[in-house]
Amino acid sequence: MSPLSSPRMTSRYREGFRVVMSSWRNALQWAAIMAPPLVAFSDNFGSIQIVAGRSMQPELNPSTSSHFLDMVWVSKTREFKEGDVVMLTDPIREYPTRIIKRVSQISHDGLSVIVLGDNRDHSTDSRTFGPVPSIMIEGVVTRIIFPPWRIASVTS
Repeated sequence: MSPLSSPRMTSRYREGFRVVMSSWRNALQWAAIMAPPLVAFSDNFGSIQIVAGRSMQPELNPSTSSHFLDMVWVSKTREFKEGDVVMLTDPIREYPTRIIKRVSQISHDGLSVIVLGDNRDHSTDSRTFGPVPSIMIEGVVTRIIFPPWRIASVTS
């Protein structure tokens, strides 16, 4: 009989497996309890988003050599105005994607918005897809929250 198949070793492995499964079960229970309030908070108050790409340089992701992407706080309780940086649903892609752009102009009736990237040479924005319905704007980017040396308010 090999040492690994002895009854004593088998019982240790079973006990270890029980402990691991108990930990996973506890983690899943907490996730099930916490997920609905977190989703409700994210849908109604604000969320953290990672900014990819160079379209908002120099305001966001100013360095192309950095290994860190900016993470921002997007407030869903604040009304947007011209000059604000906003997160909106990408009007070009078929699958839900969010983009971050600056509000350049709001129509007189408030129903449509022209959004532009700060870095015009590397931005797909209203110059490509035209004005977007204001309902597509999901929130206002108010703060850079990561990396730590970039923590600051986003300018309007």
